[in-house]
Amino acid sequence: TPKNYEISGSLTSNLKNDGDKF
Repeated sequence: TPKNYEISGSLTSNLKNDGDKF
């Protein structure tokens, strides 16, 4: 569903942001 896709995208973006911070 679109909602699940949005949530997955947000989680992926957060992980990428955390990786950039470290």
